[in-house]
Amino acid sequence: LVILSVYTVISLLPEQRLRPMLAGWTLRVACGSVASLVETYSQPAKPWDAKRLAAFVEQYEHPGEPILLFPAELALPFSYYYRGCNPLLPLPGPASLVTYDLTRFVLKDESEIELALDRAPGRHRKVWLLWNHLPAYMGVQYNYKVLERYVEKNYEVEIEQSFNNSTARLLRAVRRQPEGQKEPPGR
Repeated sequence: LVILSVYTVISLLPEQRLRPMLAGWTLRVACGSVASLVETYSQPAKPWDAKRLAAFVEQYEHPGEPILLFPAELALPFSYYYRGCNPLLPLPGPASLVTYDLTRFVLKDESEIELALDRAPGRHRKVWLLWNHLPAYMGVQYNYKVLERYVEKNYEVEIEQSFNNSTARLLRAVRRQPEGQKEPPGR
């Protein structure tokens, strides 16, 4: 509407002044449109590329490796593309399909991670962790530091692959010696 209004005003000018102004305005609009398209479509995929993440996990996964997704809202697009054999565990819990509430995606403490892992049957020495690199959205902090501390204390990274603003990690559980005990020799 703005562009049409400008063209209308330009068309009211005398003809000798009309053509250079019309050409200049058209050039500005075209350059602005190209710049906007480049900015909008510069990345070949969306910031959370569920399709590529699902393909990557399916390529390297084995049964008994549950998949943690953080924040929980990422589970829905990932489940659309994922055809593997492992359970999907949204953190801190499944997203509601009735009410969209960002505060439900905030990780409060490490016990929420333990509860999510308990939803997967059996013992699992390896766990996939998929997350986007968005620490907050609309003023709501997702509390990534809780997840980072938990992973650092309990797991070693076996595989890590970054995609457009998202990361997939295969984590292997590490045994920690109780305090006061030394690591056995040869380890």
